[in-house]
Amino acid sequence: MKLTQKYYSNLAFAILSLMSLSLAPGAQAGLQGSFVNSAGSGKIVATIVYAGVTNVTTSPSGTFPCAAINPTPTFTCTTIGKLPPGTPTSVYLQASGKLSFVISHQEYTTDGATADNPKLEARLGFPVDPADCASLSLDTSATLAGDGKSGIITANIVSTAGTAVWVRGFEAPDNQLPADVTDLEANGRLLFDMLLLGPLNMQVADCTALNIPFTTKNGTDKLFLVVDTIAKSTRMEITCPHNLAFACDEAVVYPEVTVKGGCGQVTVNYDPPAELLPAKVSTVTATATDEAGNKAVCTFVVDNSAKGIPLTIACPGNVVYACDEAVVYPVPTVGGSCKGFTVGYNPPANALPIGVTQVTVTATDSTGRTATCTFMADNSAKGIPFTIACPGNVVFACDATPAYPAATVSGACKSFTVAYNPPANALPVGTTPVTVTATDSTGRTATCTFTATRQSLAFNGFYPPISGTGGSCSVPLRTVNGGSIIPVKFDLSCGGSPSTGGQPTLRILKYPNCNTTPQLITGGNFQLVASVWHFNWDTTGLHQGVYQIIAHLPDGSEPSAFITLKAK
Repeated sequence: MKLTQKYYSNLAFAILSLMSLSLAPGAQAGLQGSFVNSAGSGKIVATIVYAGVTNVTTSPSGTFPCAAINPTPTFTCTTIGKLPPGTPTSVYLQASGKLSFVISHQEYTTDGATADNPKLEARLGFPVDPADCASLSLDTSATLAGDGKSGIITANIVSTAGTAVWVRGFEAPDNQLPADVTDLEANGRLLFDMLLLGPLNMQVADCTALNIPFTTKNGTDKLFLVVDTIAKSTRMEITCPHNLAFACDEAVVYPEVTVKGGCGQVTVNYDPPAELLPAKVSTVTATATDEAGNKAVCTFVVDNSAKGIPLTIACPGNVVYACDEAVVYPVPTVGGSCKGFTVGYNPPANALPIGVTQVTVTATDSTGRTATCTFMADNSAKGIPFTIACPGNVVFACDATPAYPAATVSGACKSFTVAYNPPANALPVGTTPVTVTATDSTGRTATCTFTATRQSLAFNGFYPPISGTGGSCSVPLRTVNGGSIIPVKFDLSCGGSPSTGGQPTLRILKYPNCNTTPQLITGGNFQLVASVWHFNWDTTGLHQGVYQIIAHLPDGSEPSAFITLKAK
């Protein structure tokens, strides 16, 4: 027996045969049968062969329809009676004639839970245990003595486990045929009674055949051979796995079923096959089939619906990026993905060109399925050039406070600042190139230049006692007596007219020697009195030495004079 998987079945059958022998001396008569219970659904086919019956005077009769006799005999076929109550389908036959013929046992079904021949099992005293693919074959022959009353019946019996054979011989009462086996058992004379339990291997060929000597009272035509058999196979059973569900990325592979019993090679088929399992909840039928065509079926439920959920993606709305905004794409909504997924953008955010661009978003899940959507990204604000245009060259009058005219800035991202170098409040006297730099919120810059001319004030020198400007540390302009208030005075003019605007300031530095950094000893604002700028320098307590007097004028110029302060 070959098994692709193990199976269980539980089947049984019994064949009961009754035969009358009416033979001439030395003739042979026999009963041949092959009884195979192949398991599965419990259907049984048995064939009984009667051969070599000669010199028979009685007519054949049996419980089978006469049409089952093949080839058709040359004599009459009639029924001998009903089966005993509760007895399964069996063969009860009284046969005579000159030709060999075959009677085929009809099919019937058993549930395998009870004996098909309870009388035989009652005779055994215990039930026959089923076996896998139980089978039994039997044929008999008779050798008769010259007295016409005795002989030997020889039986070849080959069977597996799960079988039993009960062989009995009855001599019928004088001058009557039995109605059935029950009649024989009640009124006939028992000549022999043999009970055999399989497995059996009793064959003439190896000198192990069953030989049954017998002697009748009234002749062999009154001898009836009764053969009961049982062959019980274990039921072929199939057990399906528990219900299961496949993940969306899982290959559909059915788990093996558990199979027991069966005859020969047993195969298992699934409906639907794994490769054709639809993307939904399905009932899968597993069918086990043995070599005899017997089947066992079970079902289990498989949920493959995860593979039917579509992968979807929904893009965000269109986006517009400001000129100073980093390009970061919004996240799409992905549904129906198998476990994990990735999202790719084309073009990527770091390669989004200036202008309005369609962005394609692709979601890919763990099974390789993809879904796409698109949105528009407007990045055109970053393409506006940033420019600056300077004002024309300007000239500031000697007594004016410089104030640069505004530059014209365009294309700035949101906000911008403008810086002048030098700043207006540091514009020196004379003509100076002014660089204007505009910087927007993204850090972009644009520059331009113009010239600013600042006319100088007319400074005619300090009034006495300083009297003039100039000198140096080593060669002071003049010597002035200290220890009193020294007036520091000057006047300014612009274009020939007195200039009284702005606020001149004074610094006075003391040089310990000409090789060291001077020290600031005093300073402050000049006061305007009658178009003359005044500062009273109190030299009381000051040491003798070289001092530098510096006037910071409104036009940014700084005339100065070095004097020697002499102690008084």
